[in-house]
Amino acid sequence: MNEKANEKITAFYCRWSCNDDVEIEKQKTALIDYAMANSIEKYEFYIDNGYTCYSTNRPSLIKLMTDAEKGRITEIVFTNTARFGQYSRQIDEIIRQFLNCGVVFKSLDEMDTLVFMPLFFSLLEEKEA
Repeated sequence: MNEKANEKITAFYCRWSCNDDVEIEKQKTALIDYAMANSIEKYEFYIDNGYTCYSTNRPSLIKLMTDAEKGRITEIVFTNTARFGQYSRQIDEIIRQFLNCGVVFKSLDEMDTLVFMPLFFSLLEEKEA
């Protein structure tokens, strides 16, 4: 079996709705700085440039989920939750899928707990229903 296929990595996710290489490079630079500051050597970029946040049908997001389901990813790091979506329910669904795979989330621009706020409110709504 391919050694790379068994290798656990940190995934860096970048997305921008307009096809904007400058904005993507800003995100990549911030994520590389994070990797260097935290001694992360094994990472891979998943980049959806020119894809709206309103759809989850994005090539790199789909590959990211596939790799997470295979157990290849231990952590996903991104600049902020808007890279995944704009609506709480949408972000909640994405977070749940990754949590079910045992993946940890890190946001560079927000407190880590803010990443889980949509999930938190969703769980409260379920409890009250």
